[in-house]
Amino acid sequence: MGGVGKTTMMEQLKKAVEDKKMFDWVVKVVIGEKMNTFYIQQTVAEYLQIPLTETSTTARADRLRVTFGNISQERKQKVLVILDDVWEKAELKDIGLCPLPNGSKLLLTSRNENVCTQIVAEDDLDLRVVRVDVMEELEANNFFFHISKVSDPDLKEMGVKIVKRCGFLPLAIKLIATNLRSKEKWAWRNTLHRLKKNELDKNVQKIVEISYNFLADEDAKAVFLLCGLFPDDFNIPIEDLTRYAWGLQLLNEVPTLGDARDRTKTCVLDLKNANLLLSSDHSDCVKMHDLVLAFVVAKVSKGNHPWIINHSDVSNWSRAEMSKSCRSISLTCTGMSEFPSDLNYPNVSLLRLMNGDKSLKFPDDFYEKMENLQVMACEKLQISSLLQISTTLRTLCLHQCSLMFDCSPIGDHLLNLEVLSFSDSGIQYLPSAIGKLVKLKLLDLTGCMDLRIDEGVLKNLVKLEELYMEVNGKVVRFTDINYKELAERSKNLSAFDFEFVENNPESKNMSYNKLERFRISMGRYLENGGPDNVQNSENTLMLKVANKDELLESGMNELFPKTEVLYLEAGSGMKNLEEVLPKSVPRHSLFYNLRVLRITKCVDLRYLFTVPVARGLLKLERLIIEECPVMEALVYSEEEQGVDDIRFQGLKFLYLSNLPKLDGLSSNTNNIVIHLPQLLELYLIDLPNLTSIYPVGDYKSSIMSSGSSTIDDKPFFNKQVGGIEDLSDGGIEEYMAGSS
Repeated sequence: MGGVGKTTMMEQLKKAVEDKKMFDWVVKVVIGEKMNTFYIQQTVAEYLQIPLTETSTTARADRLRVTFGNISQERKQKVLVILDDVWEKAELKDIGLCPLPNGSKLLLTSRNENVCTQIVAEDDLDLRVVRVDVMEELEANNFFFHISKVSDPDLKEMGVKIVKRCGFLPLAIKLIATNLRSKEKWAWRNTLHRLKKNELDKNVQKIVEISYNFLADEDAKAVFLLCGLFPDDFNIPIEDLTRYAWGLQLLNEVPTLGDARDRTKTCVLDLKNANLLLSSDHSDCVKMHDLVLAFVVAKVSKGNHPWIINHSDVSNWSRAEMSKSCRSISLTCTGMSEFPSDLNYPNVSLLRLMNGDKSLKFPDDFYEKMENLQVMACEKLQISSLLQISTTLRTLCLHQCSLMFDCSPIGDHLLNLEVLSFSDSGIQYLPSAIGKLVKLKLLDLTGCMDLRIDEGVLKNLVKLEELYMEVNGKVVRFTDINYKELAERSKNLSAFDFEFVENNPESKNMSYNKLERFRISMGRYLENGGPDNVQNSENTLMLKVANKDELLESGMNELFPKTEVLYLEAGSGMKNLEEVLPKSVPRHSLFYNLRVLRITKCVDLRYLFTVPVARGLLKLERLIIEECPVMEALVYSEEEQGVDDIRFQGLKFLYLSNLPKLDGLSSNTNNIVIHLPQLLELYLIDLPNLTSIYPVGDYKSSIMSSGSSTIDDKPFFNKQVGGIEDLSDGGIEEYMAGSS
């Protein structure tokens, strides 16, 4: 991001390169927000000490290209070209830098990773991205006190708080520390107070503002501002951004919620590449830097249609902030006993409320004053009524809320509703009135325990695209009529989370043709857990069936090509996995998207993959096989021919347990060589027939004296694997005795 020290680092690198004489020529050009090709060419020429008399940029580019060629080919000299502060795609050929001669390097600094990627892609160069992050806390504090030069313990205590409010950004720390040097204690208190109120130094605010203004995509700008509705250091769910953007109609030309989600994710990626958003610990969330959040708050509070964003003490509200032109309200209600009754927001389109105490009360006419409300999102609130809510509402999200009212008014009054979520809320009955929401596209009932759904609800939701009902292993109270209506509705679903407690007869009539996102469990498989603990992955199937025929009748095997995580307990009747694979898909692409596979208690399973299927497992990261009593090998070939070379390129975790007949990763009757170049964790438990995990005969790998193994002179294991030595001819017993 801006102000993090990219140019400073580049200057240090330039000096080091010159001191060590690593290049014969070092050329540095500052590009800036507006690219001037003529100026860039002139600067390059001056560094190379050549006269550039041509008047057209094309002729000048040709001259520079020839000069670079002579330097490289005739003089055998090396050139480092530095393009600093690049804001948009630079056409290297138009400047005269392409093709870049051998021995030359190009160094770019930019706030936007996409710009660097586009430049190298156009000219077929190799790219290495080096991200420059904000300082670590200790480093940032030392930097601040080195500049401010204070010894007063009170000032040091305030200084630590100031540094934190600066988000550890070097430029902000430098500007504020310089300003506070030799200042009295009151100046420090005032600075800290202003930072807490999100009042930025003008130079710091400009850093973010320039990045924001340079976004070409209006959708990305809209998604970026939505992120400002969340508190400091908050994990912002991308799904929430999608549902809010849909309700506010912020995204252009997205006919379905699936399209809206793809657009939102694209915007989030662009914003991360532009360093306006940060990655989160959760793959489905993002974060916003404190100073970037402060910019958003400052921007929207001063706009023509301001927002009210308050995630601290609501008692400090100023009535001057309560403008009738306000469009969005986001509040953390902790400590509030009563919502102010004298407020009027006719233009509010988004209302977001979090963390209200049980004592929190709303005025009787609270919703009447928000006649243009389109999105309402509540989290951890006790809600007693929604009777007077605006009929313009398109998105209603009630997450982890105590709902102290009958939900029928939602169906009776909110007829324009398209997104409805009761995720993890205390709702136990979905009345027939919900079926009146004929425009509804998304219904989220995730985590709603012991829920009963009235007859006709699912039948009448004719435009439903997405249905989420996964409840973490608890029983979904579905009647036969519910199942029948669900089967009818499934024909149009693009996203589906559901747990079939048992193979209900109506489940055989389900249609999965349009599904793009799913998390489906059958047979209460969720309760089993396991060493692979995958909980939040998209496109997950967890199937526990009595036999192969039951799996085929369910039709869920048709989802295998789109599945990322597969747990399968198939009982009897299946000798190899190929017997349950859909016939309409080429075998080499059947599991192309598979990342995690767990197979357990398949009593007739002798082999797992044929060679064509195994070769298609390019994304497989985790493989767990347990309690398959007759399994002999993981991979086998249907035909005996030359050596089959199988490379599980992405496999990092292999867990084999209680497989009494397993004698190798591949069948002894076939010439199959298996490579595991990225393997980091190997668990071998109760495998009495396994004496070697290497191929046999002429293809058996050698065991090196160092303890590492090779196949065709290439590593069998990732070099980071430790503790695995000679596993052949009894070595495995010694290994297993000392390891789990």
